[in-house]
Amino acid sequence: IVWLDAQGHERARREATPGRQLLDVAVHRVSGDATLVEASADGYFLVRVDERGLTRGETPLVDDAILTDLPPLLPNESRSRIETMTHDTGRVAAHGERAFLGTRTGRHSVVGYWLTWTGASFVVDSRTLVVPAHAITPTALHGGSYDTFGQLDAHYGVSVAVDDSGVAWVGVEHARLESGAMVRAHERVFGEKLVTDPDWLDAFVTRVSASGQRLGTSVVSTPDDEQLYALRAIGTSVYALGRTEHWNASGTGFDALVAKIDANGSVAVSSFDVEAGDIA
Repeated sequence: IVWLDAQGHERARREATPGRQLLDVAVHRVSGDATLVEASADGYFLVRVDERGLTRGETPLVDDAILTDLPPLLPNESRSRIETMTHDTGRVAAHGERAFLGTRTGRHSVVGYWLTWTGASFVVDSRTLVVPAHAITPTALHGGSYDTFGQLDAHYGVSVAVDDSGVAWVGVEHARLESGAMVRAHERVFGEKLVTDPDWLDAFVTRVSASGQRLGTSVVSTPDDEQLYALRAIGTSVYALGRTEHWNASGTGFDALVAKIDANGSVAVSSFDVEAGDIA
């Protein structure tokens, strides 16, 4: 992470803690502090730094409830606190001096946390199961091709945002080799029947209140294949950004996707075609 002054000159720099990957950062505008998310095979770590990049304290994310969340843990499921195929599955957003963290576990469940900085460490104010555990199959390229936007890892990803009212939003996309496992898990655990396209190739955005209450999931859907790459909060709404694929033989069938989700969970979807493969 690099801090720049108004003229663009570097005034501070901070690398990841040795042995970890630096995933995300959120800036707290009043104090000027930043909350960092780092990851390793041991799990996620929250690091608080000041405007000079100096560490004020760090807290490992320890969450044993991962193993007791519904649906019940299967004998062959991972017990890891972090997604095992890719560690790039943690994102953080600031709201005042609080932070909201979204992570994916080794079970492929997604959990959201509201956290408060005490001056020496982070305290978890609330914990919310956002996506129940379900199967995700690793995918790889076959033949001479390339993966411009990391789409083969992106299905593990978690996006977060916090709106002006203090509601947190957590976004995920479908797994690359989807068979409806996530949608069925939602129905079993939450009693929430998500309406998707016939192949379940959609993106999903969940609202979490400032106190940690799960407020419901919205489906970003077209007849095609939606891929989510970011969330951006404006006012009390959020925009889901990514792309949708209209398949063609030359592989240029991607259009940019922008979906606005309102405070009540309603979704308006737009796609934009430029010339070749597009992404928002």
